[in-house]
Amino acid sequence: MSSLKAKERIQEVKKSKQLFLDLRGLMLTELPEEVLELTFLLEIDLSYNKFEKLPVELARLPYLLHLNLSHNYIMEIDFGFTDFCCLMSLDISHNFLYSIPRCISYLKNAAIEFENNPFLVGLPAETEFYNFHEILYFLDLLKEEKNIHKFYETKLIFVGGGEVGKTTLMKVLQKPNYKVEVGKEATTHGININSLIYDVLFPARPPHYNNFNDIDDVYIFNEFTSSIGYNDWDDEDEDKDEDDFSFGRYEDEEDDGEEADFTSFVKDGMHYMPVAQILDGFSEDERSKIFLSKDLEKLYRNTVVKKEVKINLWDFGGQEIYHATHQFFLTKRSIYVFVWEPRKDNEEEDFDYWLNTIKLLSGGSPVMIVMNKLDIRYKNIDKKSYKEKFQNIHNFFEVSCLNKQGIVELKEEIENCIKRMPHIGDKIPASWIKVREKVKAVTEDYISYSTFISICGDENLITDKREISLFSEYMHDIGDVIHFKEDPILKNIVIINPQWATKAVYKLIDTIQVQRNNGVFDISELENYWDLKLYPMEKHVEIIQLMERFEICFKLVGAKNTYVIPELLKTEIPDSELADEIQNGDSLKFQIRYEFMPSGLITKLICRLYFLIYKSNYWKNGVVFMDDLAKGIVVRSNKMITVSISGQQKINLLAVIRNEVKSIHLDFNMKEGIDFWEEIPCSCVQCAKGKPFYYSYSVLKKFLSRGKNEIDCHLSTLTVGINELILGYNSLKPAKKLIHDILSAASQLQGQNKIIIGTEDARNSFISERLSKNGIVAKDQSKWGSSSSGVAQGELDIKIEDGEGNIVSIFEGLNLKSLDTVNLSNHIEKTISNYDPNGLPEKYVGAYYGGRDFDSFTKKYFNYMKDYEIENFVFKSTTDESESLIQETEIKIFKSKYDRSSREIFLYHILINMA
Repeated sequence: MSSLKAKERIQEVKKSKQLFLDLRGLMLTELPEEVLELTFLLEIDLSYNKFEKLPVELARLPYLLHLNLSHNYIMEIDFGFTDFCCLMSLDISHNFLYSIPRCISYLKNAAIEFENNPFLVGLPAETEFYNFHEILYFLDLLKEEKNIHKFYETKLIFVGGGEVGKTTLMKVLQKPNYKVEVGKEATTHGININSLIYDVLFPARPPHYNNFNDIDDVYIFNEFTSSIGYNDWDDEDEDKDEDDFSFGRYEDEEDDGEEADFTSFVKDGMHYMPVAQILDGFSEDERSKIFLSKDLEKLYRNTVVKKEVKINLWDFGGQEIYHATHQFFLTKRSIYVFVWEPRKDNEEEDFDYWLNTIKLLSGGSPVMIVMNKLDIRYKNIDKKSYKEKFQNIHNFFEVSCLNKQGIVELKEEIENCIKRMPHIGDKIPASWIKVREKVKAVTEDYISYSTFISICGDENLITDKREISLFSEYMHDIGDVIHFKEDPILKNIVIINPQWATKAVYKLIDTIQVQRNNGVFDISELENYWDLKLYPMEKHVEIIQLMERFEICFKLVGAKNTYVIPELLKTEIPDSELADEIQNGDSLKFQIRYEFMPSGLITKLICRLYFLIYKSNYWKNGVVFMDDLAKGIVVRSNKMITVSISGQQKINLLAVIRNEVKSIHLDFNMKEGIDFWEEIPCSCVQCAKGKPFYYSYSVLKKFLSRGKNEIDCHLSTLTVGINELILGYNSLKPAKKLIHDILSAASQLQGQNKIIIGTEDARNSFISERLSKNGIVAKDQSKWGSSSSGVAQGELDIKIEDGEGNIVSIFEGLNLKSLDTVNLSNHIEKTISNYDPNGLPEKYVGAYYGGRDFDSFTKKYFNYMKDYEIENFVFKSTTDESESLIQETEIKIFKSKYDRSSREIFLYHILINMA
């Protein structure tokens, strides 16, 4: 039956000459021969079938570009002597590939999907975003057992409100004899990072122990030793108690600082002896009998392996001002300790905020809920309800750091959590550990990337550029360093001490002057806020760029050095009349209702769409955006975000906003229908006159999917058409405007001016890199078109292409210290004439101004362009678009309109004050 269905589909495609063949879900085990007759095919979907190997016959289709083999039973992929080099995409995800198919490595230019295959099992979670070729390369690094190191490290993250004792609890866990001085513990500002070593007992089996002949650190329970004839326990050992097993390594003030002796120990009432020590008491024959006896399996079950686990302790300040910033450091594969104290009256609010935030951002990491200051007050809470709502709660504890009550139980539970964490014991190349130790031994807070490369190459440990790149990415992912290797500014700095960077960020947020100024600061002011010995002026630009990466601040477009921290903005609406005008007029409305709204959701939206902000209309809980002739206001209130759009092009601006909000939801791991609900207003007669009823957008789509085109209003009971309701809401793919990306890049260039060489090439390269970072295909210094003389091939600064390689626009940048009309005209002429034979709809000239009077320069430039003439082109007008596109005055945008072959074409002039 399935083969008949397949043949029907093949005949339909053959008859209609379609380029796509859909054979998914037909339970096929072999490829129908008739497929090979469709030599014109570009794409085949063979997903959800029962193929056990890739059908190599497909190579006989000469134009095949896209092949989907996901959700099959494929255990083998071998191209043999065939050639699939034309493939642009191959999906082999959700199959049974136990080894990585080497032949696929020849598909250098293809996008390959490969998740959910057995060959990925056991790889570190940090490889999650590796592409196929990086995974293949990483596995090659782990080929030999001697080149493998197992990673035993995790994070213990302390969160909770202010002054609940998080820092004190962390210190007590580090040093059980730590003396608490009530009222003298310093408040944590930002984040404190420390570490300690735990010795944790794991079952002596994979992944923690693979080879029984390697008996280092393997221990056995005392009950079993007698069955193999070993009873040589030291009398002193028998007197050991639980306290002889040190949970963590630390230096006590009263001891000599030496580590405890772990030769034998008692743990959980069990006495442990090293297997190596036991076997030393037997001859070789006796050992052989033991390992050949029926008790070997029992021996295996009763052994444990002791591993040193490094615990990185992150102590988060509890003040609300830090909450949005903390979210960037709440990571997966961590253990969370949520600390609260019964004297506080906001228990329910704290629980709701922290447990929901951890739930969204931690990827199911375990949470310990710790009631601190038990010696002062006790309070019952509904533990059952909390565990039902937050299933990642591991347990509840009641402790006193003053008298140490409950501390041992908390330590033991943390150890149990460590044993169950899936990333503990991940395999990584042994050379990475050696280089990691060298990097961590560096005393500087930061180094250049070239220095980082030199450290990697020391002793020839890591010399290949690909491996260095993967290693730096790994170090960044586990939190050892901060290195954004793709960022044009940050790629050259490797921050060895992440706390150096985080302290700078929190210091700026804590600065009274910045708070009084509602988060607005100039980069030149940082020398007054930061210790210049720790944070030299030449590093200020990079730290601010780091803050922009973390969406903690944004740069005002058109201001040379002015930045804003949205979390410190005023709570009042700057222009309430404008807000009323947008919300109460003929506006397109939309709202999102949340089960829990993470802190900083609106501020992240402001940081992402800062280039669309209308004048100075942004505040802590809202923002007004403008795009073309449409204005939109986004407001947060309680657990709701409301969006209203007025003017022309409403649909596109709504799509822009929804698209970014959707991206933020993904960052927070939020799911529609569980964490949030999108809602649109009813359009019936009654709702149009007053406060409307809001429908769930997903419910409306479900109605349509089941052929129901109408729905009743819950207020008026009137029936409305669903298609009319959702008109304007179905698009999540807004028309992207290149001008916004170029202005954003120009503003970034202006802010980074001090650390970028002042040549045209360097500045154009920066623009190109920023555009590329935003997903735009921008090719710098491309050899294309004629020179200004029209004879030899010229050099265009930047050409911008679509996904298929078609040129959509061009950018020509030049340095000007004054209005050099000859030079300017030269660049304009080659931009619109020599480099644009087809008449592209819009093009850009960027003027990097380095003179003394930007205002005078822009006026002269504008007047020159108003009367501009060029042979074969009729310039109709030049207008000043600055007010509608930017917030400040240090960038100007003029738009010239001219005719070419009876078509209107636009040339944008972006004037940037670089002085």
